[in-house]
Amino acid sequence: LSPELFDDATEVITTKMDKYTPQGLCNTIWSYSRFQQKSTKLFDAASDVMIENMNKFTEGQISSILKSYTKVSHKSQDLFDAASEEMIKKLSLCNEKQLSNTLWAYASAAHPSPALFNAAEDEVLKKIDTFSPHAISNTVWAYAKLGYDNPRIFDSLSKASLENMNEFTELDLSMTLWSYSTIGHASPDLFDGAADEAMRRLEMFDQQAISTMINAFAKIDHSSPALFDAIAAEAIKKVDNFGPQSIANTMWAYEQLNHTSPELFDALAGEAIKKLDNFTPQGVCNMLWSYATLGHLSPELFDDATEVITTKMDKYTPQGLCNTIWSYSRFQQKSTKLFDAASDVMIENMNKFTEGQISSILKSYTKVSHKSQDLFDAASEEMIKKLSLCNEKQLSNTLWAYASAAHPSPALFNAAEDEVLKKIDTFSPHAISNTVWAYAKLGYDNPRIFDSLSKASLENMNEFTELDLSMTLWSYSTIGHASPDLFDGAADEAMRRLEMFDQQAISTMINAFAKIDHSSPALFDAIAAEAIKKVDNFGPQSIANTMWAYAKLNHTSPELFDALAGEAIKKLDNFTPQGVCNMLWSYATLGHLSPELFDAAAEVITGKIEKYSQKQISIVSKAYITVDHPAQDQFTASKDIRTTQELK
Repeated sequence: LSPELFDDATEVITTKMDKYTPQGLCNTIWSYSRFQQKSTKLFDAASDVMIENMNKFTEGQISSILKSYTKVSHKSQDLFDAASEEMIKKLSLCNEKQLSNTLWAYASAAHPSPALFNAAEDEVLKKIDTFSPHAISNTVWAYAKLGYDNPRIFDSLSKASLENMNEFTELDLSMTLWSYSTIGHASPDLFDGAADEAMRRLEMFDQQAISTMINAFAKIDHSSPALFDAIAAEAIKKVDNFGPQSIANTMWAYEQLNHTSPELFDALAGEAIKKLDNFTPQGVCNMLWSYATLGHLSPELFDDATEVITTKMDKYTPQGLCNTIWSYSRFQQKSTKLFDAASDVMIENMNKFTEGQISSILKSYTKVSHKSQDLFDAASEEMIKKLSLCNEKQLSNTLWAYASAAHPSPALFNAAEDEVLKKIDTFSPHAISNTVWAYAKLGYDNPRIFDSLSKASLENMNEFTELDLSMTLWSYSTIGHASPDLFDGAADEAMRRLEMFDQQAISTMINAFAKIDHSSPALFDAIAAEAIKKVDNFGPQSIANTMWAYAKLNHTSPELFDALAGEAIKKLDNFTPQGVCNMLWSYATLGHLSPELFDAAAEVITGKIEKYSQKQISIVSKAYITVDHPAQDQFTASKDIRTTQELK
């Protein structure tokens, strides 16, 4: 390179441009492009000369000149249009290199030419046996880059690729796969053959070729576990060479195909931390989202990323911000700084966020228990305008978020009523459960909502998960909305698959029956038998709630009560005072004697008597008196002492 020579030569060349032969002009333009010496004056002048004399240039010269213009990124709309017309006439004269380079130049210059690419189809197919792997790669890349999905081209070149797979360079192989995935042209045999070939010489692939190749497999949804395992081992060795884009793309590919590789993910996280300042906002977003989706926690990466994200928060798109916030919430990674900054950005730009993005972000804030009064208020106003655009999932998740955050919004919930009723036929069981739970949790007793969703629940009862079914019943009982048909239907459904209910679902469900005072003897008998099998899994709250429910509906089950008493004795230290009260009250009310339980409870209560309120001591005292337990005098005395203390 001699910059001064090339600069000074420009003036001489442009003044004598008309004296240059086509080959001389072609060679001169190539020389400047060889060193990326972009001379606007020279290339503009050459463009004018070419357009005026296009028919004097051979197909090889035109191809070379177009490639040179592309390499120095010199745009010349008129030149490419004129060249397209001339090349269509001369396509039959082109060899495979000239043909592929011409198509590559148009694609690289982002200059569409449907007529040229359509005309080239027959010539490519005629000469396909002469195409080198590099020409194949350039050709499919050109069609894919400009979005020309030509099945004959892609099918034929796929077959040609397979026949010469071992002759492809690593970059050509990866770019060929990229082309098929980008245009969305499935070619299983090509991808399987490429996987086999890549594994034979994986050590020769650099990080760019690796990243591009696995991205192609992910984009076309072609799973290759053996290849991805081999790439993981190779990538770890070369991780120092991975730049921000390669790291983000690699993680994204593994996530898309749900292929785990903890060692690789840890290695990439460590490398990403060193290079975080060089990541684009989209790169950070994609990387964190991949880690979150794969469930691979990297606390240090997420902590360090917080600083980078907050300093570039204004560069994030609404979807990028949405995905980033979701990624942190997925691991319960609560970053006050990040969530506060995101809240400010959202409030200022709320109208730019879609209903789905707002719904997702509110849910994420709730999951990490990050309070933002202003955000939820602003989001409420915006969502009221966009409720008609919401699908059932977005609608139910939004209402759920407000209820979970204990953030009342009467205007939003009132406005949501009509939308819920309009879209009720599309509501999944989970959406039904979330919606009634939200209304109940915030105390919004809306008869139209509860009646309509009760009917919808009955129509889809067999599709409810055990937890959704129990939480739906909890919601009706909590708000006090009687729905006998719903509870009867739920009882029948629960008995059909009671073995699938865990202790939390069992406890929540029977609590709902008791709270709404809906008796179901067959269900309670069946639950008793099932609960005995799972009694080891019952915690203090579940034991207390279960006993309370049986006592409230006056339903006896001696075997269950004995089993729960034995479990309660082991876990008494973990009961809350109210839990102890409810449990003892239940045993006393049902008249089920359990001396060992009452003995153990007396000892625990005595050791923690200062934590019990006057009302709770009164309940305990009454329970011990009811079963005529020796400790009754002790708690009567405690009751008197506490009364005196409280009076003082």
